[in-house]
Amino acid sequence: MRLIAVHPSLGSRRLTKIAIDGIYLFLKAHRKSHNKVQIWKVNTLVPSDWECIFELQLKELIYSIPAYDYKEKVIFLLVAAVFENEENFRITLFRIDDEKREEWSIIDENGEIWQVPLENVAMGVGGKEMSTNSRPTLHLYDRSIVQGPIPFWYLHLTKTNFYLEKRFLEDIEDVKCHRFAFCLDGDSRRFARLREDNGIAVYDGEAERWVHYEQDADSDFDLHILSAVNDLRETFGRAGRRVAAVESPLTIHTDAGICVAKRVTSNSIHEFYRIDFDHQRRSYSLRSRGAANLKEVATMYYVLVSEELAAVVGLSCVAIIPLQPPPLSHLAVWAVQKETANRDERGALHDGLTYPQIHHLLTNLANLSI
Repeated sequence: MRLIAVHPSLGSRRLTKIAIDGIYLFLKAHRKSHNKVQIWKVNTLVPSDWECIFELQLKELIYSIPAYDYKEKVIFLLVAAVFENEENFRITLFRIDDEKREEWSIIDENGEIWQVPLENVAMGVGGKEMSTNSRPTLHLYDRSIVQGPIPFWYLHLTKTNFYLEKRFLEDIEDVKCHRFAFCLDGDSRRFARLREDNGIAVYDGEAERWVHYEQDADSDFDLHILSAVNDLRETFGRAGRRVAAVESPLTIHTDAGICVAKRVTSNSIHEFYRIDFDHQRRSYSLRSRGAANLKEVATMYYVLVSEELAAVVGLSCVAIIPLQPPPLSHLAVWAVQKETANRDERGALHDGLTYPQIHHLLTNLANLSI
């Protein structure tokens, strides 16, 4: 496990997960009192390499919702705010990359945006090009619904605008659940839920129904042995049963088609399991992908997952946990960082050497006469 201290300039800002792509971690930092949104890119092998790649100063920030496009390597940011030098509230979608910034204004003649609970939605980027101008289709969904229909919208991009298409996930069977649903594929509206008995139901977007999946007998962990959960700040309404948080030793995290379960054991060890789905057989399996002691990250954190890594983002440090054996080059770079970087009271590394400095060091060592 690698432990990295959060950049000192971010100490008073709230960090929100965006994505982890290769060795790079993308985070959103904001503080509503300052009405500013920032996007940071973090090299998880270089503790000193925290780069602010986007900053937006606003007159009044209401909501900001990020998403990452793994295909194009760009970030989308949906912002609801009063912009500087303006008087009226508006909703704008930004596309952010290293070379330029694009933006789209919403077209909403029917007032659909006012049906979107912006405080509860997550945004994702699909892999298909369903919009005009070869733009990817984004989607929004209510991540706070644990039972009942899941509010879901496609965001279609034109040249200068975007509009919403409502495509709720129905729940005719009224699947009994206590945990948040998780998105497997936004393009096809394929979601999954842990039922009350800890089995998994998967939503079939074509058939518009939830389907029960069986767990493979050779899985490394059996979900059915999990204990009950506690729902915090539970509310009911036309949209279904919504909770603010779920208190459970098991959480499930997805991104870019990767699904990982994290389980906290009785001795506070965090175990990671890759969940693989076979939609033809309607089954799933859990494969162990390592464990870590995350006591230094504290109790409030966000989890991001990729094929190779899990990142646990705390208030003052970030833990990087390999989900596969890391390359030798990564091990070598981190070994150098552990010998050269400073450590805080939790053991998290900060400062350290940059890539050019490591290259210079190794070149000098190679030139030494023995």
